[in-house]
Amino acid sequence: MFQNKKLIFKHFFIKEWKEKSLIFFLAALFLAALTGIRFSGQDELTMYLSGMFVWFFLPFSAAMIGSSGFYHEYKNNAWIYLLSRPVKKPVVWLFKYIPQLTMVLVIYGIFLFLVLVLPGFKEILEVFSFSGRLFHYSALSSSLLIAITAFSLAFSLSILHDKPFIIFLTAIFIGAGISFLVNFYSDFLYRNHYGMNNLIGISYLWPAAFILGSLYTFSRVDFSQSKAKLTRFILVTALSLIAAGAISTGLTLVDWHFRGRDYMFNLTVLRNDAFFRTKKGTLRYDKLKDKTTRITRRRGRLDASRSGDKALLLTYDYHQEGESRKYTYTLKLINPDGSEIRKLVQTQPSGTPFTGLRIRNFDISPCGQEVVFITENPRNSRIKIWTLRSDGSEQREFLPEIPDLDQISIAGWTSDYRIILLAVKRSSGQGTEMILLSFDPDHRTLKRLASFIRKPHLCSVSSSGKFAAYVYFDPASEEEVLEITNLFSGDSKEIHRGGSIHDIQWGQENDTLVFTLETNQIGIFSLETGKISAFEFIPAAVLDSLFPSLDWICGDQKLALRGQNNEPEQILIMDRNLEVQEIIDAPSSFRAVYSMDRTILIYNQTDNQLWCYDMDKDKWKNIY
Repeated sequence: MFQNKKLIFKHFFIKEWKEKSLIFFLAALFLAALTGIRFSGQDELTMYLSGMFVWFFLPFSAAMIGSSGFYHEYKNNAWIYLLSRPVKKPVVWLFKYIPQLTMVLVIYGIFLFLVLVLPGFKEILEVFSFSGRLFHYSALSSSLLIAITAFSLAFSLSILHDKPFIIFLTAIFIGAGISFLVNFYSDFLYRNHYGMNNLIGISYLWPAAFILGSLYTFSRVDFSQSKAKLTRFILVTALSLIAAGAISTGLTLVDWHFRGRDYMFNLTVLRNDAFFRTKKGTLRYDKLKDKTTRITRRRGRLDASRSGDKALLLTYDYHQEGESRKYTYTLKLINPDGSEIRKLVQTQPSGTPFTGLRIRNFDISPCGQEVVFITENPRNSRIKIWTLRSDGSEQREFLPEIPDLDQISIAGWTSDYRIILLAVKRSSGQGTEMILLSFDPDHRTLKRLASFIRKPHLCSVSSSGKFAAYVYFDPASEEEVLEITNLFSGDSKEIHRGGSIHDIQWGQENDTLVFTLETNQIGIFSLETGKISAFEFIPAAVLDSLFPSLDWICGDQKLALRGQNNEPEQILIMDRNLEVQEIIDAPSSFRAVYSMDRTILIYNQTDNQLWCYDMDKDKWKNIY
């Protein structure tokens, strides 16, 4: 029996190659011409012809080979002869499928050989590579997948009709339609669950659904009954496609569940609450209840008032218009538990001042009564500042007349909430400049506080709302300078000069400033005395210029500092004289330190974990 199968397969193999020899000859001719052009050094023409082969010739020739899979059985009415073979029908189907598939693979293999052998060919072909949301697709791997999919789809349909051209066109339309539905469904999942970047396995499962429908129909249906044949093929294929979509969605959900915690953004920490954004939505940790809850599943950013009784939540969505992506934004006022108070701004409805705008930055005053946000018009890149009260009233706009304005970020508020500190980025032909401005929304005025700003994310306002701290670069001495300015009188005072300043942290209850240098030096400046009260070198300190390495705790009487004498990393508890009083081993490596008075939060960027340490209970807990 095995010998019979071997002979039959050999017969089919030779027969199929003879019948499809013209297509193979055309492919070989195309590749020979491409080789000659490559040797002639015409890189641009080589690139165009390579792209034509990868994205058009190979998939279309694969579909043509597959569409004529059972053409000769129809033409010569040889179904009885084909099915009289002393092997089972599924084996006959495979004996027809495999030889024709090898033809597609041989054509691809010759092209792959040329890519690897001819100098510079692979680099030219990389022009056609593209990046998805999660993976990088090379031109070679993509073309092979598309070719096999096109062949399998056309071959599966070839049992239904005797005209290869009709099968060929039907396969193209069905393939394009399913690709559209898959992309639409994938975008739907992506919009609603940010971590679902791609439907896992769908590129292999939906062609397999057609193969299963064709194989089942070929095995079970009498080919003299064309209606029954078509009905059974459509039914089995449809059920297989539904199963393929369900399996792919299930695999994506499982992958999303176990890999969904692979980023953490926009961590905002108050006295009793911590808000942060993940792939599973925006979450809130309530210290008093020791509980983490989800505020929203939608993609967005959140900022809370210092009083802790209100927060702003910006959610956004997108839709594709051709090659461009259009975003719509909604800015809401919410309670800390996530319940909505009111919608303040929506950019989707037509006929509003915000229609079509992008909301770039936003902030809510410490008392929770005033709101400011920055918009950009994508058509003309015009940036505006908007202010309104949290009840939605007194909406005002301001167009800053700043040449080459590129970006505005909001750094803080004064104690009377009438002056807003803005860090402004200007980009021109002469380079980029960062400046610090104060904005008076009542008088619609801007005032420059400092130029040559360095590390704009460090610009911040003291807890009293009276002073602003920032780092600027002094061109005369070529040094970084830490400076504070009284936002009411305009008086400035230099705190420290020299070295690279990594971090600035105002006291949470008092106007006391701590700062760190890259040389592991830490200083504390007291506004009461106008002097640096402590300045020490801490060898064990692990400092960072992008994430906070220390924060005030215990009513601003102590500091929690990231440190490491040896494994594992540690939290160093220091007093206001910068003397280490306690060392706490951390449960994992971490990059950032945040304080909730007597609770210390640490952020593990590698594993995207958030841990808290209760100083009263002397206990670590994994929040996320």
